Amino acid sequence: MYLQNKYTIWYYSIINNAINREITGYTEKHHVIPKSLGGSDCNDNIVKLTAREHFICHWLLVKITTGNDRYKMSHAFWRLVNCSPRYKITSRAYQSAKVAVSEERKGKPMPKEQRIKLSQYRGEKNSRYNAVVSEETKRKMSIAQSGVNNSNYNKRWFNDGVSNYFIYETDAKEGLVKGRLLSQKHREALSNMKRRK
Repeated sequence: MYLQNKYTIWYYSIINNAINREITGYTEKHHVIPKSLGGSDCNDNIVKLTAREHFICHWLLVKITTGNDRYKMSHAFWRLVNCSPRYKITSRAYQSAKVAVSEERKGKPMPKEQRIKLSQYRGEKNSRYNAVVSEETKRKMSIAQSGVNNSNYNKRWFNDGVSNYFIYETDAKEGLVKGRLLSQKHREALSNMKRRK
């Protein structure tokens, strides 16, 4: 089920340590084989972990699975990172979760169940639908996204002749060229705009 690598060894080391100890204080229940991968709620599949161990185990699960299983574990880890106020994460953990989810989603259509869930929050069902934002709030939002605070600050377009990449110049790998590739349709639209001037 899991890949055989150092992360699998680390994962089972944490699990075995948890099975063979008495623990007091705050704990979290963890499914050794996650339910989304066919695990059950039986006592043999559940261990009590500290919050830190639980976080690390979910991070390791991303590294020891492949294919659709990795997608599920990436999503579970991402939710743990973003939806749980009890974890204060490092930038490395955040990046790992973000990259794992991004890689697993790339080129794949959104699952039908997820599309249905998202559609339930469209239009008037969305709590922000027709929300009125004050001028003061708009000003604060503008300041918060200005200059170095903007997530796109110092990013540039590069391409490899096939795909476009919006990245920091320092992250540009060899073989990438500055600028964007434009589709034929985009070029025609730009050409038509120039003619109108």
